[in-house]
Amino acid sequence: MKKTLTIFTVILFLLISAKTNAQGDFRVGISMGSVIPVHEFKNNDYKNLPAGFAQSGFNLSFDGDYYFINRMAVSARFNFGMSSMDKVAVSDWLDNQMADYLNSELDKNLYSIDYWQWSAPMLGLKYNYPLVLNKLYLEVAGFSGLSIVQTPSQNLKIIDTENKQSIYSENIAGKSLSVPFMFDAGFRYLAADNIQLKLQAGYFQTQVSYEHVNYIVKDEANEIWKELKRNQQKVPLKTLTLSIGIIYKLEF
Repeated sequence: MKKTLTIFTVILFLLISAKTNAQGDFRVGISMGSVIPVHEFKNNDYKNLPAGFAQSGFNLSFDGDYYFINRMAVSARFNFGMSSMDKVAVSDWLDNQMADYLNSELDKNLYSIDYWQWSAPMLGLKYNYPLVLNKLYLEVAGFSGLSIVQTPSQNLKIIDTENKQSIYSENIAGKSLSVPFMFDAGFRYLAADNIQLKLQAGYFQTQVSYEHVNYIVKDEANEIWKELKRNQQKVPLKTLTLSIGIIYKLEF
């Protein structure tokens, strides 16, 4: 993965250098909108291990496009996304993980559940077709690169006062790296000579891997006394995106 990241960085640097020295059509854009989880990523069945429990969220993209021919551009994109999680469903999943240790009468249960967050630097191609020449265009694009997904908190701490211990069920903090794919299509409207407005819909997918572990810590110690279970979680992160944005044409 380090080799892939190094190659990607070199390609991106060369692309930016070529754009900086080019006398062609170079455009920068920003778009933002909503994220709609699909398939297993939105699944909230606590008995389904690939479930992502994801709910709607936010999407932000920065694009740099160099049009090497009239209708086709090489594009660099940085995409950022986040989505909340169904806390009730995640709590049920954690309870199921710790079913042998839950005692509602004697224990105090503390839940920590946050959200999904990812970023993806990517390279791709864009193609546009004029619906109304010099005014309205249909555009399609495809990207791939590297996705970096922050492991979310899906944690439960059981304070077992009777046995003077705490029992944990939690994700191991970290980041998951994988190869993403993103496709989108939309409309561009020329509002002025150098300014365009865009409306687009897209599809984004990547694979998320992380570990979830259950363990016991005795009150008199600050380290794991006994590991109970360790699961390797694999969640297909798949979303639809709806966004609006603005494009600015740079003059050299």
